[in-house]
Amino acid sequence: MKKVIAALIAFAAIVFPQSAIAQPVANRDALNNIIVTGTGLAAGTLIKIYYPQVFDSKNFITSACNILTIKKTSLFAFDDWIKVGGVLLSLSVNSPPALPGLPCVNGAPNAAYSWINAGIYRYVQSSDKVYVVAPSPGAILVSGDLPNFRLGKVDKCGRILIKNSDKWPMTALNFNGALSYIVNGSYGPDITIPTTTTAAMPICYRGTLYQRQ
Repeated sequence: MKKVIAALIAFAAIVFPQSAIAQPVANRDALNNIIVTGTGLAAGTLIKIYYPQVFDSKNFITSACNILTIKKTSLFAFDDWIKVGGVLLSLSVNSPPALPGLPCVNGAPNAAYSWINAGIYRYVQSSDKVYVVAPSPGAILVSGDLPNFRLGKVDKCGRILIKNSDKWPMTALNFNGALSYIVNGSYGPDITIPTTTTAAMPICYRGTLYQRQ
């Protein structure tokens, strides 16, 4: 019992409860994980964390005439541009006209299409697809232009924990030096991303938020 009391006294000596925080604050640990405190959100609230620098990507495989057929789907979306093998292809904001015939005719890209040159590729738009002529057959990574969101949940202390990973790097949260999230269909406040590790990370203990000293 004496050991338990001593441990509680030591714990109380290094932390104090945070009863109120004026606005959300982002903290950063040594592994580049982010903990946002002061959200004012109820425990268990589902949120969508905004990643402006993470885009949908998918491997497409060439077919006849070394042509990639890139189509929008619910799992792969784009609006203004796509990147094919790292090369940016600008797309028209207006609905393109219908394309005559097939993209590959007698073993060659359809000469009736108005192909646009972009680095090692040539491409053209149809109403719902983009056709890209590659220099050789194979699989090519294509990225869309619509930023991604990652689901998260508010913990018992009202915090948002954002784990850093290869797929969801901390740097990809950056939107002009800040991060944001969506709750109930609306964006939360922009929260400044710390540029260095937070010396004393806030901790959650039995539903109460504490700040190390």
